[in-house]
Amino acid sequence: MSSHPSLDEASGDAALRADPDDPAALAEAVHEAIARRDELVERGLEHAGRFTWLETGRIHLQGYADAL
Repeated sequence: MSSHPSLDEASGDAALRADPDDPAALAEAVHEAIARRDELVERGLEHAGRFTWLETGRIHLQGYADAL
């Protein structure tokens, strides 16, 4: 995954980061991700579990309340 900070929320600690303009760094990250696949899958599923419709609604409602 790109090392751009905008992806922090989406990936949490379940992705490896690399400079998207550095082919060698990307290749290394892919090799490492394959080697750590089981660990990263587990982390990814845990992280994805935080994104629920209930939490999305709560965040939106809080935004509307803050705007008022």
